[in-house]
Amino acid sequence: MKNRLLLIFFIPFILCAQSCFRDIWVDIKYSDMAKEDRLNYLTQFVEKAKPLNKEDKLWILVAQSTRMSLLPKFKALDLSKEVIQGFENELNELNTPTEKMAAGILAYIYAKVPGWPIGIGSKQKSKEWIEKIKAFDQEADVAFYLAQAYFYLDKKDLSKNYKEIALKGYEADCTLYSHGRVNELNLLIYSEK
Repeated sequence: MKNRLLLIFFIPFILCAQSCFRDIWVDIKYSDMAKEDRLNYLTQFVEKAKPLNKEDKLWILVAQSTRMSLLPKFKALDLSKEVIQGFENELNELNTPTEKMAAGILAYIYAKVPGWPIGIGSKQKSKEWIEKIKAFDQEADVAFYLAQAYFYLDKKDLSKNYKEIALKGYEADCTLYSHGRVNELNLLIYSEK
């Protein structure tokens, strides 16, 4: 696995097929490497990638959002501004699965990142992005981020519902991606009030 990741930095990104950026992100995010190694690989990936189209740009932003989760909190807050702005600039339409998933990430980031004066998170903006993607809420990746956004908006019942939808969507798929998604969803712990 690690050798495969090392090779990606010697292959010119211009030769990558459209799904190449997604595959690289999946390999790094869901690898069994130490947190610091994953952060280093994601940083190299973001710095060396040459996005050729909107899909590539969105996957770079997805990688950046993953970097946010691996960084110390205040560094993550700085990066969140760049990631939010990037997603906002790219998401004019929600036609492709990647665009829909990216909109879900944006809803999740707005819900999780603290608001002013510390960060640029916004519960209201999270709700606005949720409304934009609700029409696609039966898609596993959209439901995945709705579960997380609602979790941080303290709407646990909605979060649980979307978690179940996402789990059903991933259950038949035996890929590293789906396995990683299921593991992440299982980290959402709901306390009973």
